[in-house]
Parts: sequence; C-alpha cells; structure tokens
Amino acid sequence: MTKIIFNDFARNLKQLRKKRDWSQQELADKVGVSKQSIFNYENNKKTPSQDTLEKIAQVLKVSQGFLLSGTQDLLDSLEFDKGTPEHEYAQAREYLAFDIGRRALVTKSLENSAFSISDLEYFLDIYEVPSSLVNSLNYEEKINYLKFIMNNQIEKSIKQIEKTVIQNKVFDATYAWDYWDLDSKKTDSK
Repeated sequence: MTKIIFNDFARNLKQLRKKRDWSQQELADKVGVSKQSIFNYENNKKTPSQDTLEKIAQVLKVSQGFLLSGTQDLLDSLEFDKGTPEHEYAQAREYLAFDIGRRALVTKSLENSAFSISDLEYFLDIYEVPSSLVNSLNYEEKINYLKFIMNNQIEKSIKQIEKTVIQNKVFDATYAWDYWDLDSKKTDSK
C-alpha cells in the first residue's frame, strides 16, 4: 500500500490516542484489533480496513474525515439523537467529508505517481467494484473508473444533505426558505 495515502491518519491516530492517555494496547482492546495493528497504523506501515477505520473513529469519538485529514467540523462534536433530521444531516456531512478526503488523498498520490495497480485495486474494492470488472480494466481505465466512482459518491452525499436540509429544515436558518419556495408561492396565488 502506498505510504503517502495515510500519512495524516497515522499522525492523527497517534495524537488522539496520546491525548486520551491510552496505550496502544488500550486502544487496540477498545477497537478489537491487536496492539501490533495499532503500532502499524501509527507508523504508516499498514492501513486499516473500512470497518476498522469506522471502529477507530467511534472509539475516539471523531469522524473518519477527521482521522484521515485532521479537520474537525463543529457538527461532528455535537450529538444528535439517531433518526432525527439533525443526525441524518451530521452523518451525511461526515460521509461527504470522508469522501472528499479520500478523493484528495487518491488525487495527491496519483499526481505524485505514487499509486500502484494494487493501490487502485484496493480502492476499487472499497467501493465494491466486482473483481471481474476490475480485472478487465487496464491501469488508465482503473484510474478513470475510480475517479468516476469517487465523484459519484460525493454527489450522492451532497444530494443526501440537500434532501435532509430542504425536506426537514434542519436548522433555524432554513425556516426563511419558505419565503423563497416557488411551489408554495404558486399555491398561495391560487
């Protein structure tokens, strides 16, 4: 796996663990992995699976985007009840930040020619692209397909945010939107 991809993750994981005064073994126990795995992640020797990354983020109470990039959104620090529009909005924003962070890391690695065919196949596997399709593509096609999938995932996250905000009027600022809602103006004028 290309080392440049998870440099921020390695640094952030170590800093967050130390901030909590946890040993590598304590974090490993909480996440359900070995101490050696935590050591490898912190020293950028291995990268976690998507499931492990999610568990680490949950245990450390940060978003996956923060783990990968080091940026923290105010909404990530707020707690909302599951199923509420606010929770859906915060979750969609977290997914969007994660997807944008992943795309930035992949793009940076591609620009630095630090991306091998196995790196491409790793990311295509994350997006659950069938291996038969992956095997039928050459290197350039795999790059283009990965970019396509990442951009589609970002668009999907944006649409989820739009849907949640518009349908549920998640925050006070959206209440003024009724004034600009053309559908309601058509109803009012009838």
